[in-house]
Amino acid sequence: HLQMFRNELGIPSVPLYSSLRKFIPTVVSKPSNDGSNPIYPLDSLWAEHGAWDGNNYCFRSYDNAIRTLYGNPKSAQEYAEEAQLINADSYRAMFEAANHRMWDITTGVMIWKLNSCWPDVGWQIYDWYLNPNASYYFTKHTLEPVHIQMNGNNDKVSVINTTNQTLRNVVVCTKIIDSNMNVRKILNDTLTVAPDCYKESSSVPKIDDITQVYFVYLELKDMNGKVMSDNLYWRCSQHEDFSSLLSVPKVQLNRKVNIVDAGNEYKVDVELSNESDKLSFFNHLIICDSVTHKEILPVFWSDNFITLFPHQKKNITVVVEKEDLNNHKFVVEIE
Repeated sequence: HLQMFRNELGIPSVPLYSSLRKFIPTVVSKPSNDGSNPIYPLDSLWAEHGAWDGNNYCFRSYDNAIRTLYGNPKSAQEYAEEAQLINADSYRAMFEAANHRMWDITTGVMIWKLNSCWPDVGWQIYDWYLNPNASYYFTKHTLEPVHIQMNGNNDKVSVINTTNQTLRNVVVCTKIIDSNMNVRKILNDTLTVAPDCYKESSSVPKIDDITQVYFVYLELKDMNGKVMSDNLYWRCSQHEDFSSLLSVPKVQLNRKVNIVDAGNEYKVDVELSNESDKLSFFNHLIICDSVTHKEILPVFWSDNFITLFPHQKKNITVVVEKEDLNNHKFVVEIE
């Protein structure tokens, strides 16, 4: 336990389905899961690219987490989608733990690793094709200079301030929302957080009669009500079974796109809004060639895998290099 500097920390981190199909042909050709294969869709090709197990290796544990928390996949695409949820929550937990101990016993964290040296299903936050998976974006979000987070062990909410400025009279807003989108509890707390430290707020309370899957949504606001940081956790009221998240109906998000020509690149502002009364969960945004309809890589999103509650809006940005477009136009799509 007293590891001042933690190196080679990480999890396998399966890439997106769009990348998997480029180097594992069976993810496309293999029929749907009929329940007879306990490790479906894994096979020898997956093993060749990192899905193997042995001494001091952990793909078995990673695979077990996918199946236990989100259910046995019906297809390789569903397996990859479930993996993104594990990726997101695991890397966030890793860096939020470091955040909370940074001024006590932790001096730093080094992950293993940023990306793989060939197409792989493990140890990466972006893949061989320069396509970030959910690990990348949840790590990026967690390492923002001012961050709000919840401790998964004791449910304490904390504000992390890595800047050299005091955060005066910032408001911590905690909402507990059930799967029917009913706000079951709202807590507000006002804090002043000194430079280069963290400060704990109240604990997230338990609610006995809440739905099996529910959400804890955190916001940190400045004195003028501007959101400085937000964070979303999905939780279970009883045994951990998040499989219902895979069947959340897709909501058509409204989007406004503004493209600015910035010399060798385009800078794109995207406003997403959920005008429905339903949850829009874990939306993955991509940039596609308007002629070939192929995804353009790499591009640089400010955020991704976006969740929007009813009538919520979010603004994100993306940078696209002109040389990657082959003089074609591009479009923003949501997976």
